[in-house]
Formats: sequence, C-alpha cells, structure tokens
Amino acid sequence: MLLEKLQAFRVVYEEAVARLQKPSFRIATIGTTSSGKSTIVNALIGRKIAPTEAQEMSAGIPAD
Repeated sequence: MLLEKLQAFRVVYEEAVARLQKPSFRIATIGTTSSGKSTIVNALIGRKIAPTEAQEMSAGIPAD
C-alpha cells in the first residue's frame, strides 16, 4: 500500500517537473473584426507575437 502510494507520487512528481521545465501559456480570444484581439494578446505577452494590421485579418493571414 505504502509502496504503491510512493510510486504514484513519483509519477505525479516527475510529470510536474517535466511541465515546469517546458512551461506553456495559452490564450484564446474572441471578438469582432478589428476589436483589438491581437493588440491585447501582444500587451499581455509583452512583445509582438500576434499580427496587427490595418486591414482585416483571418487566422493571421490578411483577408482579400
């Protein structure tokens, strides 16, 4: 019983260590065209990772 709990703890511990070594952060936005979705994502991250254009965008690709 104790050995099983220790083994289960070790599995959880190793998974946590692996996640901490490669942290990830996901952001989902929803809104109308040109409502500032990319701008807020860039502000939250602190650098420009989402495209911001004067024209309409769709999934990061300029719409025709």
